[in-house]
Amino acid sequence: MRAAPKKRRSFMTPVKWLWIAIAAIVTFLIWFGLYYRDIQIPHWSAEGGAKERIVQTGELAKVERIYKHIWDETTWVGYGVNSNEEQAYVYLRSDESTLTVKAADAIAEDELKSRFRSDKPDAELIRIAPGLFRSSPAWEIYYELSVSGERHHYYDFYSFDQEGKLLDSYRLPSKSE
Repeated sequence: MRAAPKKRRSFMTPVKWLWIAIAAIVTFLIWFGLYYRDIQIPHWSAEGGAKERIVQTGELAKVERIYKHIWDETTWVGYGVNSNEEQAYVYLRSDESTLTVKAADAIAEDELKSRFRSDKPDAELIRIAPGLFRSSPAWEIYYELSVSGERHHYYDFYSFDQEGKLLDSYRLPSKSE
């Protein structure tokens, strides 16, 4: 008489597979978080340093927003409140010199944005930011526009004063196929 063979239980049960999958996902998320942090630390450090240098100039008491602008030179632009509780923009140039413009003396970003959209309704606005253009404060508008079925990217520069007139426009070359 032959003994009935006993079936051995599988080593990898569905519960063990579930725990392995959860551990793999958690490990991936931790790795991705550390990788993202490692990539962003230089940017965050530069931004924090620029904020600190702008506050140290005494032009702004509190920096609410900061922009990095690269055109003729690298410039950090801080937007915030000065000691008189007035909104202002401070341009920190690469040589550490500053230029301050009160927000009341400049065209508002929202006003320029609405004017741009009415002038160029087919354009897809990508970014609007303050910067220096030909050593003077300006608004930079980066946008995309279809011309004859081809999509082109443009940079428009507008004066920073209340008038907000177009200073110059640059069309970037199309991507080659």
